[in-house]
Amino acid sequence: MILTSYITCDGLQNKLSFRTLSASSYPMLYFPFLRVKKGEINALCTLKPTSKYSVRPVLRIAPPDLDDRGNIVKPSFEYTTKIANTLQAVLAPASNLACFLDPGSSGISGDLLRSLLFSITTSGGKFYPVYNLTGSEEYAQLYKALVGDDLPFILRIHINELNGTLLKRLGNAIDLYGVKLTKAFILLDAGDISAPATPLGLYETGLQGFIFRALNLNPAGIIISSTALPSTITESAKWAQLQFPRKELDFFANVKTGVEGNMHFGDYATGSVSIDPSPSRVGAPKARYTFAHYYEVIKGQKVGPSPYTMSEQFHRISMGIANHTDFPGKDFSWGDEFIYNASQPGAHPRGNATTWVAVNTSHHIEMVVSMLPAMTYAL
Repeated sequence: MILTSYITCDGLQNKLSFRTLSASSYPMLYFPFLRVKKGEINALCTLKPTSKYSVRPVLRIAPPDLDDRGNIVKPSFEYTTKIANTLQAVLAPASNLACFLDPGSSGISGDLLRSLLFSITTSGGKFYPVYNLTGSEEYAQLYKALVGDDLPFILRIHINELNGTLLKRLGNAIDLYGVKLTKAFILLDAGDISAPATPLGLYETGLQGFIFRALNLNPAGIIISSTALPSTITESAKWAQLQFPRKELDFFANVKTGVEGNMHFGDYATGSVSIDPSPSRVGAPKARYTFAHYYEVIKGQKVGPSPYTMSEQFHRISMGIANHTDFPGKDFSWGDEFIYNASQPGAHPRGNATTWVAVNTSHHIEMVVSMLPAMTYAL
C-alpha cells in the first residue's frame, strides 16, 4: 500500500525523460544528499517546476531508527516496504525529478535490496544508482537486471580514497560493475569540512589534480561535494542563534577554478554526513536555516506548558527568521511561505520536527538553485 500522508509531487509541466539525463543541457546541476525520510521527501515535492531541471537528489537509505530504548533495529522486509512507499512520491515519473538511490550505508541484505528494488520498479518508480568505488557489485547486478544498463549513475569517491592509484581503481570498478565511464557522474566527496583543522588547501589541490586526469576519460560529469554544517552541533544556550559560514561554497569555487570541464555542486542540504541509526526525530523545536553565505541554527527547549508548547516555540523561531534582514520573502520557496505564515499571530499551522525538516530542506534547495548561475561561471 502506498502511503498517502505525503505532499503530492505532481507533473505540472516540463517532464523529464528517464533515459535522458544529459548534463550538457544544463550549465550546472545540483546534487543534494538527503535521507529517505518523510521530511526530506516532502521537501522535494515542494520544489518549483523550474528548479527540478537543475536538481538531482541523491537519496540515502539510512538504517532503521533506534527503538524506544535506544537499541539497534535490524532492517526487515517491513522496513524496505516502508522505504519503497516513502519513495513513490519522488520516483514516480510524474514527479519530474531525476533521483539517484544510494542504499550503501543502510545495512540491508542482498535479499532485502532485491525486494526493495523490485517493489520500486514494479510500481513504476524510476531512479539511477549510486555505486561506491568498491563493494557495489550486487547493487549493480540487481539494477541491470531490474532496470537496465547504459544509464547514468554516480560513482562515489571519498576524499580519503584520493591517492596515486585512484584512476586504476576507478577503472577496476567500471569493469567490475559492467558499466560505462561515459555514463558516470564521478562524485568526489569531502564530507564534513566544518572543523578549523580540515586541510582544505590540500584537499583542493588533490582534487584538482585528479579532476584534470579524470576529465580525459570523458565521464558524464564531476560532482564536488562537502558540507560546512557540523555533523554534531554542541549543545548551547536555549534560543541562541548559532551561525556557521558556508565554507563548502568557497571549497567548490577553489576546486573549480581553472578546471575546464563538466562540474557540478553537491552538499548535504541541512542534514548530516552521518547516516548511523538515530532516535526518531523528537526533542526541542529547532530550525537549520540557510542564508546565502552562512547557516543559522536556532534551538528552543523541551516542549512543555505554555509558552513552551511546540506551536509557540516554532512561532517564535519563525518570527526570528521572517524578521531577519536577509529573509528572502515568503514567495522564495514553500519553506519560506510556511515560515512566514507560522510567524503571524493567530491559529496558523506551525508544524512539528518532521515538518521543519521539510521547511529547512525546501528553502535550502531553492537557495542553492538560485546561486547556480553565479557558481557556474565564477572563476
